Amino acid sequence: MTEVDVEASGWDTIEAAVAQVVPGRQPLRWGTNALPGQDGIYGLNAYRVDGHRLPVTFGLPSVR
Repeated sequence: MTEVDVEASGWDTIEAAVAQVVPGRQPLRWGTNALPGQDGIYGLNAYRVDGHRLPVTFGLPSVR
């Protein structure tokens, strides 16, 4: 397993949790130039829910 795989393992956990809230919905996805191990948001998913969007961010590992 590479360092990127280990760093991104939380991504799957977040997506699994969101799937319980919005089952069967496919998100719009945006990526950034930040790579795992760097500061900042790595990506953003937006799920359509009842005419609104539920934003889900990935990244910010050092938020305190």
